Amino acid sequence: MITFVSVATIFRPMKRLTIRYTDFWDYFEPENFLFTELLSHHFDVTILPDDSPEASDLLFFSGFGERHLDYFDSVKVFYTGENIVPDFNLCDYGIGFAYLDFGERYLRFPLYPTYDCYPPMLQGSFFESPAGGPLERRPFCSLVISNYQKRDPLLFRFEEELAQYKPIAYGGQYRNNVGGAVEDKIDFIARYKFNIAFENSEGEGYTTEKIMEALYARTVPIYWGNQLIGKEVNPATFINVHDFDTLDRCIDYIKRVDSDDRLYRSFLAESPRLDDRLIPRLDEYLYRIASAPRRFRPDYGRTLDYNRMAQCKARMFRNRLLRKLYTPGKP
Repeated sequence: MITFVSVATIFRPMKRLTIRYTDFWDYFEPENFLFTELLSHHFDVTILPDDSPEASDLLFFSGFGERHLDYFDSVKVFYTGENIVPDFNLCDYGIGFAYLDFGERYLRFPLYPTYDCYPPMLQGSFFESPAGGPLERRPFCSLVISNYQKRDPLLFRFEEELAQYKPIAYGGQYRNNVGGAVEDKIDFIARYKFNIAFENSEGEGYTTEKIMEALYARTVPIYWGNQLIGKEVNPATFINVHDFDTLDRCIDYIKRVDSDDRLYRSFLAESPRLDDRLIPRLDEYLYRIASAPRRFRPDYGRTLDYNRMAQCKARMFRNRLLRKLYTPGKP
């Protein structure tokens, strides 16, 4: 958990703030979530359970359900850790990956600042490889994925073609060849020269922890996903698949880097040059929203109908899914 202390809270009495989280991922822990931590520096925060009849000052919701549709009158803040763009017909504020300009209603906040590898890198500190010896003498390349059903097919094409050059160490559930899924991903990928760090899908601004963990582990990321990744990570620290017009040309370049120790070390010698204002900007944004929550969605016109239509579509989809799951013999 990242700790961020705001000096603005030192002499200000705490005002009570009630918040509710809904439609987040499995095993979501609201008490330990970064938003709760940041807001707690400014307010006396109470987290309301989903079944509480009390109205919350703010409703935070994500993309893993449709319960938020039942809270039309709440001030709603959409947050995503996935490659999804907020629908501002359904939320008053949005926090996501995309480079959008929607005034005070939107903040771009990528996923990786919520990971433990981010703060040390801001201070120039990195994981020490357990491999020992010169970093350029490590084995070739690693890939750690388990949830492979929802991946862009480009990843599988790429890793199959790259593996024709040298063997790849698979540390996740997918194609595991190291005796079982690894417990410590960073420790594992730090033992290899390269790491395949592909996002689940492609999208401008969609940067997760994958490239950051590889950089922290002092391996060279082979990256694909956010076409604008060079805006937030020093391009000299990784191999960007987007820079090549074919996979073959990208793999040819990887072979060149692998065989040239001086060129390989040049990637490790560079600083990632990460933005150290991401969490302070999030803190300021949340404080502003919570200090004066504002409903932007109108009560009249077509907005209410749009919300009702979204409810109907969500319930129809859920009912079709349940029928598929529980009706024997149905395709």
